[in-house]
Amino acid sequence: MILKWAFRYFSESKKIDYLKDQGIMLGTRIRLGRTIYLYMLRDFFVEVMYQNDNVDMNPERLKTFTTVSNLNTYLEKISGRLFDLFFTQGFHHGSPIKAGDSTT
Repeated sequence: MILKWAFRYFSESKKIDYLKDQGIMLGTRIRLGRTIYLYMLRDFFVEVMYQNDNVDMNPERLKTFTTVSNLNTYLEKISGRLFDLFFTQGFHHGSPIKAGDSTT
């Protein structure tokens, strides 16, 4: 609990240093051609977008999820977007297929 509170007041560079030293990188995702990294710190999560998608560069954006519930809501939201993208628009070889178009 104290870490969540203290992390909020860390400088951006201290947050990144702390994430790299103490955090666990859970994975990455691609959004609008950019790589976004998800870290876990004890009882909360941080999503980071780095300059040029390079973890050795400065972050452009940090987003903190203070509870698993907040993270789940967020993950459901982005997975819903993925579902919409692939299943309602009908992607085929990276190109959208309009309703009624043939895939062959």
